[in-house]
Amino acid sequence: MNIRLIRITIMTIVSLTVHVPLQGQSVLLRLNSEEGVVNQYMMGLETFMDIPMMPTDGPLMRGRVYQTHTILNSDGEVFELQTKTDSADIAMPMLQAMGQTIPDIAGQSQTMKVDTRGRMIELMPSASEVLDLGAGTWFTLELPENPVSPGESWDANINVDVPTGVGGSMTLGMNITYTLVGVSGHIASIDFVGPITMAGNAQGMAMDGTGDLSGTIMFDVEGRRVERSETIVNLDMSTAGMMMAMNQSVTMQLLH
Repeated sequence: MNIRLIRITIMTIVSLTVHVPLQGQSVLLRLNSEEGVVNQYMMGLETFMDIPMMPTDGPLMRGRVYQTHTILNSDGEVFELQTKTDSADIAMPMLQAMGQTIPDIAGQSQTMKVDTRGRMIELMPSASEVLDLGAGTWFTLELPENPVSPGESWDANINVDVPTGVGGSMTLGMNITYTLVGVSGHIASIDFVGPITMAGNAQGMAMDGTGDLSGTIMFDVEGRRVERSETIVNLDMSTAGMMMAMNQSVTMQLLH
């Protein structure tokens, strides 16, 4: 083997090492539970609905919601997380065309107890809180119990009860399979997919539905936080004897 070929071989190996760090090695995925940590996120959402006798050629809802996530206190692996809506820019053309106004959700907050694997231990809403127009509703995160390597998967059964305003509530059931796709630098790429069911009531009307969700989470292994995520939800719903189909995309991006 001549010198030039040896040099090319060495540089190729070095290049692969630099650009694909941790590939093939196991990594432990955990959220930061340090008291006082503050992260700001932007939620983007777009919802399309297929409603009988109400044709529309555009989204039912589109907008951005800016939130601040603060760890209020911590007890080892479990911490108290507050999410506060700083501002929101929401458009709902169908309702606005009917003369309806969009609720101002700026200033609303919600507090929950979460563990470092992302599992919700307790939701603690106040009487004034309502669901933030679906922003982040479908965001799901349950990190694996043990270190995982690229290509490995883990399953989670997630059931969440969320308020829907005016005394309503909704139960979401999700059976999700997560897969660690790979790790580049300090960012782990995670894909997830699974079926979803919903049942409950909103504004006095019973609702139920079935469908599926899928998406990707980019997780900062060193910062121990979500860098960004994208979730796609497809639901067939029934309310007051009327069938509807919904398609929603929710993105979550760390600002700082």
